[in-house]
Amino acid sequence: MTAPPLTAVEHVEWDREPDGRLTVRAGKTVTSADPYMTGHFPGLTVYPGVFILESVEQAAAAALGGPLRLTRLRSVRFLSPLLDGDAFRLTAVITPGDDGFEVDARCERDDGSLVATVRVRFAPEVADGR
Repeated sequence: MTAPPLTAVEHVEWDREPDGRLTVRAGKTVTSADPYMTGHFPGLTVYPGVFILESVEQAAAAALGGPLRLTRLRSVRFLSPLLDGDAFRLTAVITPGDDGFEVDARCERDDGSLVATVRVRFAPEVADGR
């Protein structure tokens, strides 16, 4: 049995800067009804940190037009939880490099509280999955 894909962002938009960087904005509302949340802290829905990483990847992939693979996790800081009903927005700057993309991202609740900071490197996914 295969689970449906995780929807880690509900909307994504981006702008290309004159220097080639992309500024990406994405968001999602956390809900206990999401099938991936079942059993994750029953009675207190907490959005898992790894889902924030997935949100960054899905937003970057949408802006770059194709699937990505994580090649380096430079840093990640989880500063406050996302709970059932919280809406968050993700802002990321994507800088192209010789063999991939550097991504610096901030995740905030809609009230402006900083939830996480993420610095990662992605490479384009190639046809054979590597």
